[in-house]
Amino acid sequence: MSAKPNESPAPSVVRRPRKNRRRTPVLRRKLAGVTIAIQHCRSGRYVARVVIHAGGERTTRSFETMEEAKAFAQRQEIEAGNAGVRAATLIGDGERRAMLHAKEALARHGKTMADAVAFYLSHLESSAKSAPVAEVLASFMKHRRTEGKAARYLLDLNSRLGRFARDFGERSIGSVTAEEISQWLNALNLEPVGTNNFRRVIAVMFNYAAARGFCREGVVKRTVRMKTLEKEPGILTVAECGALLQGAAPEVRAPLAIGLFCGVRDAELRRLDWRAVDLEGESLVIGSNVSKLSQRRIIRIHENLRAWLEPLRQLGGSILPGGQKTRTMMEAARRAAGFGSPAECAADPALRPWPTNALRHSFASYRLAQWPDAAALALEMGNSPAVILKHYRQLVKPAAAAAFWNLTPAGTVPRNVLTLEKPAKSAAARHPKSA
Repeated sequence: MSAKPNESPAPSVVRRPRKNRRRTPVLRRKLAGVTIAIQHCRSGRYVARVVIHAGGERTTRSFETMEEAKAFAQRQEIEAGNAGVRAATLIGDGERRAMLHAKEALARHGKTMADAVAFYLSHLESSAKSAPVAEVLASFMKHRRTEGKAARYLLDLNSRLGRFARDFGERSIGSVTAEEISQWLNALNLEPVGTNNFRRVIAVMFNYAAARGFCREGVVKRTVRMKTLEKEPGILTVAECGALLQGAAPEVRAPLAIGLFCGVRDAELRRLDWRAVDLEGESLVIGSNVSKLSQRRIIRIHENLRAWLEPLRQLGGSILPGGQKTRTMMEAARRAAGFGSPAECAADPALRPWPTNALRHSFASYRLAQWPDAAALALEMGNSPAVILKHYRQLVKPAAAAAFWNLTPAGTVPRNVLTLEKPAKSAAARHPKSA
């Protein structure tokens, strides 16, 4: 319905945007660097609010009556005035200049004097209840042993952290800075991988200390991590694999064959027992007590590996015995395949260094080329499919992979498997008369 001619339209209410509306304070005082304001407040039962700006921080407090708000503001004014008097009488010109300089320096990073004081007090408190590095190391190693960590892992921890403790053992762990750790790591003069390995174990110990309040969190995280260049995994050729197994003494032939055709890690081989080998079921069980990641996994035993293990199988006992005799036999097998120690390689140009994790890398490369199922291979190796595809895809050709999985000991021919012997003569060559 339209409005009557003699009636004027209702006036429209113009509201300013909320962000432009400002509360006019009932009272506003500034004293000794502190601003105190009283504002009207309509929030529930509260009618007044006191807003205090001090040291770059804003605090508020609401009250049910205006009288309570004014009384609280008055007390804050008195405290601010007293603080101003103390600052004027106790702080000299030199200290005042230093404070102004510190305030400007902190402002460039978006921090205040209060932030700096809180940070430094936290550092002092953690240092006060800290403990020497040597004492923390002893507690940390005891904790790791109670967790049931592998002996080889504990030995690595103790070796690397013991070297760190020789230089920082008497120091409180809370006083050791990230810069000092970085300088210490650089002084080791190691390859980037070695430096990062030291950094990793030091970080584990400092995290343990931080969880117990002995130092601040993330100390080692602020150190520089060395950049490493990824190298292609070193693998053996089919001929080198055959020479390695043929040249191995019977005592070490089984662990070499398992490492080569199952991809078992060297450390896992040392813990592996013959009872984990099921030739009839064509499977090798890596138990959680053997696995590096404490995760049980099952690896298929292919027919060529079964041919290598059949004459060597035992009911139980370690597959890879320890001791110097075993190490000597392993070195002899590698030498038969054309590999030697650094000293041997320097003396004989025909020899070359043994690639790191050569057996495991060879298995993964030949396995993926023969059966391109990254997910299945990842389960057997205890890795992720992404890692498998990144490191092992297209390292060998299908023909080389077929030859690898046809490697068997002389005189043993499983189904559809070739041997290292020369090709068998044809039927006509074997029986010339019948031909």
